[in-house]
Amino acid sequence: MNRPSYRLRYAALLLICGLAVLLATIARWVPAPERPNILLFLADDWSYPHAGAYGDPVVQTPNFDRLAAGGMLFTNAYCASPSCSPSRASILTGRYPHQNGAMGNLWSEFSAGATVYPRELEEAGGIQ
Repeated sequence: MNRPSYRLRYAALLLICGLAVLLATIARWVPAPERPNILLFLADDWSYPHAGAYGDPVVQTPNFDRLAAGGMLFTNAYCASPSCSPSRASILTGRYPHQNGAMGNLWSEFSAGATVYPRELEEAGGIQ
């Protein structure tokens, strides 16, 4: 059995490291997008497969179907809570319901100082 020599393995390692440094340098030259493009669909009691893109023969969702055909269509979904208000609070804050305090309850109000991603995007100039 022929094993690569020590020098060959060392040269291969140097080549891989050099390529990694080169790619990291090139990545710094590529400009990042100015703003993220976020589209969030949120609907209460919209269960699978109640959209044309998912094969529902009755429910007509032409706009959703067009967006799904030109982008991304999810086939698995998870929610933070089986109740609507805590789930929405989790979506907006990025935290689990139990981390949201009173905002994680069914009949709750958002505290004025809550950090929510739409406000963060707006302050960063990302929402128009």
